[in-house]
Amino acid sequence: GFRGVGRLLRQQDTNGTNFLPADAFLECLWKNRLYIENPNMLRFLDSNKDGSVDCLLYMNTIMGELPPARLLAVERIWKSLPTDSLGRTELSIVHRTYQAPDGVSLNTFLDAWDARLVPDGKVRFVELLEWIIPASVKISADKEFDRILNEQWVVKRK
Repeated sequence: GFRGVGRLLRQQDTNGTNFLPADAFLECLWKNRLYIENPNMLRFLDSNKDGSVDCLLYMNTIMGELPPARLLAVERIWKSLPTDSLGRTELSIVHRTYQAPDGVSLNTFLDAWDARLVPDGKVRFVELLEWIIPASVKISADKEFDRILNEQWVVKRK
């Protein structure tokens, strides 16, 4: 899913620029069983016209954005979690905070947030969005989204 693609793109981007060479970008997609039949299409993701791929542009294009009310709800959850000076929280805190509604949801969550795939054990806000945005599409009303979010993410309000 989005979490896997985003995680691999960030791992490849060792300079933290959010840009990757086309071959490294394609490798990340292939590892997630995503294929681009025509690599010439990557030119649309070359925002600085140097042959590299803008990973943020790609993720924002395929993932979309949350409406403002939903983004605010997710930000409230995030701000209630302890973060380090770089704005990251511990993966173990994410594990303790999430309350799956059923066994299937729990397995899906644990697969997406597998500690073996997060070597530094840190989670960034964008990663939480990569998890929540796809689920958000399935919920039509903002109040319902907020209710579900608060049921699944049990946090202490600061």
